[in-house]
Amino acid sequence: MDSAAKKETWAEFERTEVNGRAGATAVTEGATQAGTCDAMFDAGQGMIQVRAHDVARSGSRDECAKALETAEKVEPNVPGQA
Repeated sequence: MDSAAKKETWAEFERTEVNGRAGATAVTEGATQAGTCDAMFDAGQGMIQVRAHDVARSGSRDECAKALETAEKVEPNVPGQA
């Protein structure tokens, strides 16, 4: 997560955990009004990134919460330790 946090592409970056793994949610610069959020977590020598996008742009959905929820479902299938 340290290398991801240093990227200058994020308008928002919040560290969190995904089932015990270091993780984060982030919104890319230019996507703050697009209803898009990424959730990511450490996966050994790399990182898994999940993107949620509100295509209806309803404004009532929390894309970061949805991305994090999806990442939590994916994480048990990723090799490596939590």
